[in-house]
Amino acid sequence: LIFFGLSNQMVYLQLCNVSVGNHAFENKGTEQSALAACWHFYKQGNIYPGNDTFDIDPEIETECLFVEPNEPFHIGTPEENKLNLTLDFHRLLTVELQFKLKAINLQTIRHHELPDCYDFTLTITFDNKAHSGRIKISLDNDISIRECKDWHVSGSIQKNTHYMMIFDVFIILTCLASLILCVRSVLRGLQLQQEFVNFFLLHYKKEVSVSDRMEFINGWYIMIIISDILTIIGSILKMEIQAKLLILTLQAALPNVIRFCCCAAMIYLGYCFCGWIVLGPYHDKFRSLNMVSECLFSLINGDDMFATFAKMQQKSYLVWLFSRIYLYSFISLFIYMILSLFIALITDTYETIK
Repeated sequence: LIFFGLSNQMVYLQLCNVSVGNHAFENKGTEQSALAACWHFYKQGNIYPGNDTFDIDPEIETECLFVEPNEPFHIGTPEENKLNLTLDFHRLLTVELQFKLKAINLQTIRHHELPDCYDFTLTITFDNKAHSGRIKISLDNDISIRECKDWHVSGSIQKNTHYMMIFDVFIILTCLASLILCVRSVLRGLQLQQEFVNFFLLHYKKEVSVSDRMEFINGWYIMIIISDILTIIGSILKMEIQAKLLILTLQAALPNVIRFCCCAAMIYLGYCFCGWIVLGPYHDKFRSLNMVSECLFSLINGDDMFATFAKMQQKSYLVWLFSRIYLYSFISLFIYMILSLFIALITDTYETIK
């Protein structure tokens, strides 16, 4: 434990020299945050395993020391060395090493996005509460993302970022104007169509056919309206920083999700055909392939389970037994396995990107 503390302190003090990433200590004004080492132990404890006796005071005490990043590290005499600690492992409960780091993520620059600043709060815990001779080591990493305070990107990237932002706003305004004009034209066409239908009914006593009515509606306007809506939504999502993580997760998880859905679809179709062929004559919900698919899909969502079991006709014991095995196996397979794996694929991709 002491050797780990020494090596950890050496790495912490030489962070700027040994770190591959752009990590640095947290600045608090003119000072930098210190590494805090705290240990918790029983106030008093005497244990003698040889004669099966012990004397323990369960009151817990805490001692801490702080190591400044700019403090030179040296191993001098025991009186000069801060880490010359005497730890009584019979009384020791936990030792915690806590420190804060900062970093800047520069990989977003190639995507014409401003870098994000990260705050890391790291806690290394040595857990000796079991007193079993083995100390459990755990790492807790608390990360927060925020905008950088003062940034400057030289070259064309910074200009492109501002230009692209202005261009996105211009596209949104142009598409919004186009959307309003196209909607206005479509509404005018519908109004003229209604007047034309009323005119024919009033003067010629004839109904206007659907094909003639569609002559008043320009299909290109409908396509332009859809295109403008999608363009506006896409531009807003691209400008929205919070939506970036969701889009990246869906983009990265899509190939695995498609492959998984293809395999799950084969199993699902197998259950559909099996239920349709075997249980069709005995159950109303299995009369057709379409009804079987709807019934099984509702069972995946947990809907109408009891009614599906209760409506099974008991004319044949073998059919009744098959229906139970069929339904129980389907529900267990899709709810507890396939859906869980589907969620795990997306969750794993989300945690990787995050």
